[in-house]
Amino acid sequence: MKLSDIKDIKKLNIFRKSENFPVASLLVPKRSRKPIRALYNFARSADEIADNPNGFRIHSQAILVKLLESLKNKNEAELPDFAIEFSRLCNKGVFDVRSGVGLLEAFIEDCNIFREYNSWEDTLKYCDRSAASIGKLFLEATHEFDCDIEKADKICMTLQLLNHLQDLKSDYINLKRVYFDRSFFPNREKFLQDKECYEVKEGKGKVLDRIQEMLDRAKNFPEKILSFRVRAELFTIVEICKLLIWKLRKNDVLKKRVELNKFEKLFCLAKGLYFAIIKTAPLKMARVLAETAGSSFIKPLKTMKGERLHDVLSFYAYCKRVDDFADKESSHNPTETLREFFAQTNNIDSLDYDTYPRHPLIREVNLICKKYDIHKNYLLHVINGQIMDISGKMFFPEWGVLDKYCFNVAGCVGVASTRIFGYNEKNSQVIFDFAIKLGRGLQLINILRDVEEDARMGRIYVPKELAVKYNFLVLKPFELSLDYKSYLPRLKGVFAEMAAEAEKSLYSALNLLPEEEKQNMKPAMLMAKVYAKYLQKMKSADFEFERNDITLTTYEKFQIFFNGA
Repeated sequence: MKLSDIKDIKKLNIFRKSENFPVASLLVPKRSRKPIRALYNFARSADEIADNPNGFRIHSQAILVKLLESLKNKNEAELPDFAIEFSRLCNKGVFDVRSGVGLLEAFIEDCNIFREYNSWEDTLKYCDRSAASIGKLFLEATHEFDCDIEKADKICMTLQLLNHLQDLKSDYINLKRVYFDRSFFPNREKFLQDKECYEVKEGKGKVLDRIQEMLDRAKNFPEKILSFRVRAELFTIVEICKLLIWKLRKNDVLKKRVELNKFEKLFCLAKGLYFAIIKTAPLKMARVLAETAGSSFIKPLKTMKGERLHDVLSFYAYCKRVDDFADKESSHNPTETLREFFAQTNNIDSLDYDTYPRHPLIREVNLICKKYDIHKNYLLHVINGQIMDISGKMFFPEWGVLDKYCFNVAGCVGVASTRIFGYNEKNSQVIFDFAIKLGRGLQLINILRDVEEDARMGRIYVPKELAVKYNFLVLKPFELSLDYKSYLPRLKGVFAEMAAEAEKSLYSALNLLPEEEKQNMKPAMLMAKVYAKYLQKMKSADFEFERNDITLTTYEKFQIFFNGA
């Protein structure tokens, strides 16, 4: 039988377990309901394959292994109906396929007959792959990347552990599974009794104590959820966990499954809505980082609309965070921080569940890269550029080194951004060249504008060739930062030559752009015009200016953004 022949999953399973949480409820934003349903159909159906009768476990395991391979290889023709939409959403960059892989790996474990766990840590590892994977996918479907993923995992694992306690008896009888080790329940035959004995009650209490401790550490997790609807949904789930813990302590899990009635669910919903109202979430991380940065890039980027605007701001926020590691967090071992960021970014296209990125911006940019087919190397180049900054290489670098730096911190940002702007693939090489040249020009203008500020951070980006030509090679950064104005008259020749290089790169880039791509590249063209105006102001001032003087007036902005001047 082919994997794609599996149509009716209900024929394969013994029973369908009820859920402790609402699935794609009305609380969830409308745009997220379709992907959440696709996720639920995938997860529920795969779980039911794993929950086959004992005699069919080997068959179930083979099906799940095949499903895992087909999902990894994007082999849609081999996928059953229930997995096709989920796979498509992974390929479109809505979901990170690693979480789907982790989920299937957990279900494959479930296919082992007489499944047992040897320690609490082993149980948590299983819950991390199963429940926490679904949590990550839910957050991706709702575009909630700014939350604490560690706390999110704990909430999900709490739900699953409670579910395992609810099904303690049925899991043992029907599936020969016990998800808790013998330190909690040493005698499994006790599960066959009609009511809890002291030993089972004591073990249940120990498990609930562990679950309560986990929940206490993570229960404030929904506070940072941005969407009111999603925040209300997650606060409701936290309240469900609290109430289930209380009911499981009071009631006998061997008599019947302990569940919430309709009134109790409505009570949890009311409390969830209440906490969602009084616990106001912070603003969107990507927008806060981008819009409060005072960057000249933001207004040109805001000429975009909708999803592309959100994505380009998120991508810019990633680049700004990397820059901050190098510039503003130098007292916190920036090299180690950047290398850790590099390692997480380097794994964004891995299919290994254990490499799931923990930093919110990396999680979001990972899916943006998949959506727009942006190669991770462009992100890695950005980090390498900042490593060049803090490694001491940017002190009178040779032109070749400076060009490499510009390629890393500006050109690669430009190449990735143009993928988000969108263009005709037949012009891909021209757009690549355009982005690299434009990035070089913009970065050289930035360098000219920030010479004094960069000197305070121990950097002088003036090319070695010009430093030799104008006899500045012995100048130290601290000397330049302490007495910048006295050195300025002698530096004007250096600045003039660098300005000429910047101007040459800028206009060379603009001349490359095909007419048909000018509308697509409007944000980039506006950046070029803004920076050309900056350069003009610096030259008009004969390079004797305060950094704050190099800004645009309202009239100049109107000229550029509304007249296209």
